[in-house]
Amino acid sequence: MSFQPIDPETWERRTHYEAYTTFLPLNWNVTVELDVTALLSAVRARGLRLYPVMLYLACTAIGQVPAFRMGYDEAGRLGYFDSVHPSYTVFHEDDHTFSDIWSAYDPDFDTFYQGAVRDMDTWGRCKGYKGRPDAPPNCCPMSMTPWLQFTSCSFDTFQPARMLRPILTFGRYFVRDGRTYMPFAICASHAVADGWHAARLVEELQRLADGAQKFLK
Repeated sequence: MSFQPIDPETWERRTHYEAYTTFLPLNWNVTVELDVTALLSAVRARGLRLYPVMLYLACTAIGQVPAFRMGYDEAGRLGYFDSVHPSYTVFHEDDHTFSDIWSAYDPDFDTFYQGAVRDMDTWGRCKGYKGRPDAPPNCCPMSMTPWLQFTSCSFDTFQPARMLRPILTFGRYFVRDGRTYMPFAICASHAVADGWHAARLVEELQRLADGAQKFLK
């Protein structure tokens, strides 16, 4: 993991950051539909689990949008991480609770997938809010709700948060007019990201989903 601090005096978002972390601290939420027709075909052909595949796509897409890799280092400096790791929820069928675990991101799909599946099998049985401890500082919260096909999803906090990376949620996929779609929700800090960044993330995710055969071969 590497961290690149920014110069707050020359940063192009300086005044936006100040506004949205002081007198108007807020997050924004947007929900879109991803076309996962080609992706699901590739996933089924290889007999893969969909959840870790979506985690890989999300982290890879965020790698192309620096605004969603922002955070603070140990000295409190604002800057960019070179990548993010998924911090994601796992569901417990017996008591209907969930736990949060994390996996190390790797740009090589098979390396990441095998690690994530191993983490799910190892840490997914641990109960409590934090199922796997010692998460690195550049984690990005993600979850999947395979029971719910939603058209909107939003989150809020009672006080400003120090975590600047987005919260990503994937919903239950569905078929319409012969194509398969999946709800995808982004909750992000307005201090570091706007609608333009959301559009870039969605475009990159869609590009990866459309080209799934290239890395799921």
